[in-house]
Amino acid sequence: AMKKLILLLLLPVKSVLATPDYMELTNQLAEGHIIPLYEDFARQTEKFAKDVNQFCETPLKNQLPQLQKSFRQMALSWARVQHINFGPIQYLDGYAKMQFFPDKRGITQRKLRKILNDKNPEVVKEVRDGTETPPVQGLGAVEYLLFKESQKTLNSKYHCQLLTAQAHFFQSHAKNTKVAWQTFYKDAFNSVEENNQEASKVSIAEMMKANLFALELARSRQIGLAYAPKKKKGKPFYVQFPLSEISFDVLEQNVNTQKTLVATIYAPLIQEALGQEPLEKLLQQFDQVLGKINSFDMSLRQAVSQPETRTKVKDLYLESGLLFKMVAQTLTKSLEIPIGFNALDGD
Repeated sequence: AMKKLILLLLLPVKSVLATPDYMELTNQLAEGHIIPLYEDFARQTEKFAKDVNQFCETPLKNQLPQLQKSFRQMALSWARVQHINFGPIQYLDGYAKMQFFPDKRGITQRKLRKILNDKNPEVVKEVRDGTETPPVQGLGAVEYLLFKESQKTLNSKYHCQLLTAQAHFFQSHAKNTKVAWQTFYKDAFNSVEENNQEASKVSIAEMMKANLFALELARSRQIGLAYAPKKKKGKPFYVQFPLSEISFDVLEQNVNTQKTLVATIYAPLIQEALGQEPLEKLLQQFDQVLGKINSFDMSLRQAVSQPETRTKVKDLYLESGLLFKMVAQTLTKSLEIPIGFNALDGD
């Protein structure tokens, strides 16, 4: 199986069709895709922070399910926006601090256990300021406190202080990223200063990499790492959000976000360059993958652990790989932008 997908696709062929209006496209992507997703993420992080504050004022057992639900909603919102792995979200290592995944060595739990044992108030301050390390700072750490350590979070003042600091970081980082995209970074993405097609073309290439990153993330990490056979006894299956059991949900949100983008903003360009049939086939492949995701009535961890359902996970893995290739070929041809990169790190 490929660990890296190196994409070097067809060079654009000269056509009688008009070259895409890259300046208009960057504006559509910013206003119709990127900014709305960050606005939603900012709303969800704000709600989660409020829910955490309310819970920690008087921790009650009957309030915990509602807080866990609020966490799940925030995580699903992150799943919709996590493919935008460039721009303001990267400042001060902010993208890595949102979620440390895959955590193959169990670093998050080891660090948290030590922190919770030491109860150092300086760590709480660092988490609140966003200066702690990604394993302690991110969604996986919050998931651990709310699901693995839920009883202690109910009874420990320090647990709640740490949880409150994490929620504050999410809210602050999401808000700052949203505002940056609404203002100066939108202008940079739209190449307002350069005001030419070639500069906008660079932004479109960046966005295409992000789109393909999302689908390769789905194939090789969200599905592939979970499906990979155990090489050693006791080795875990690497599942995103294992404790809250929303792995299939975040996968669906990831894939469906890319489908929506193709069906709306990219669709007219694909139709203009390639015709209706390639667009329909691509959307059908999206539906094929989403249908397979929704066919499971159990968690991803359970699905890969049972022989009778591992085959279904393998089928999903293969179909998501085909989807990646179809999107890569379709976007490259219709946008006339050949790109070469490692789909997971953007090189």
